[in-house]
Amino acid sequence: CGQAPECGAPGISARAAHDTAIAADEDVPEDAAGVNCKLAGASAPTACIWDQAASKEGAESLQQQLAGGDKEVQRRIARGLRGHVREAWETPAALHANFVVQKCIQVLPPSENVFVIEEMLAERDICAVACNKYGCRIIQRLLEHFTKAHADHNER
Repeated sequence: CGQAPECGAPGISARAAHDTAIAADEDVPEDAAGVNCKLAGASAPTACIWDQAASKEGAESLQQQLAGGDKEVQRRIARGLRGHVREAWETPAALHANFVVQKCIQVLPPSENVFVIEEMLAERDICAVACNKYGCRIIQRLLEHFTKAHADHNER
């Protein structure tokens, strides 16, 4: 992601536009419909979800929406996080984004969080992920919720 034209000015990636705006203490770019990618929540284009998760205000808004219980909103947020799981534990954005990934794991069924496991295992060094202060939190949520779902399934 990060190249979605609807999230920033033409010819500039959404991530670059976002970083430039933050550095200049300006408003975050809006999409063609005037949706602020930083604060629009799940109503923003899916490509903007990551930009929201990477900021404090956006991450808090996404977590509230995830907790709200609307399954379609929850799925839309999860789709916006796909391809960004590594960033959610390894980059400076992890400070906020890891909480959004954790909340997705908590509220969505395990079958809809498989992408988190796949992206973490793609790193080939899960020990490095587990030793990271944000990666270990995501792994903890996976263990809590996948183990519970597995146990519930086995009790039937």
